[in-house]
Amino acid sequence: LAVRSRPHEWNSNWPAETGEFWKLGARFMEANATRYQELYDRARLVPLSLLAITCLLTFVLGSRLYGWRAASLAVWLTALNPNVLAHGGLVTPDIFFTAALLAAVIAVDRFWRDPSSARAAALGLCVGIACLFKASGLLLALLLFGASFARGAPAHAKPGERRSWSDARYRL
Repeated sequence: LAVRSRPHEWNSNWPAETGEFWKLGARFMEANATRYQELYDRARLVPLSLLAITCLLTFVLGSRLYGWRAASLAVWLTALNPNVLAHGGLVTPDIFFTAALLAAVIAVDRFWRDPSSARAAALGLCVGIACLFKASGLLLALLLFGASFARGAPAHAKPGERRSWSDARYRL
């Protein structure tokens, strides 16, 4: 594939301009015919490793919330979920978003249990990464923002003690 370096070199016959992106894939396959399967297998290793990380994050979250037995069952159900099996080996953003979503849920759990600036930064990083992988990550940010208002004062607040909505130590 030739790399076009200047915008004026683009023309209407280029597949990206006509919306026929499958032609780009066909050109890539033709240009790399001798090593296409090797490139394909390498590309699939990344989402498969993220599938393993997703199962690990499922175990971490399950064990934090319900213990190791429930976490083991959750990992088993996650690994055998037809949707996860269908998308786990594909080079699509679904499994990447799932791993980032689980990391964000773990980060919000840690932040709500023991608020700190570092945990707030980790939560923001996880939500930001989820937004990078898929636009649905914006819904995650809205849900966490809404949940922080619904949550109320932290569990370790003194009875009758009022917190400001802007108190960053206790709110997202």
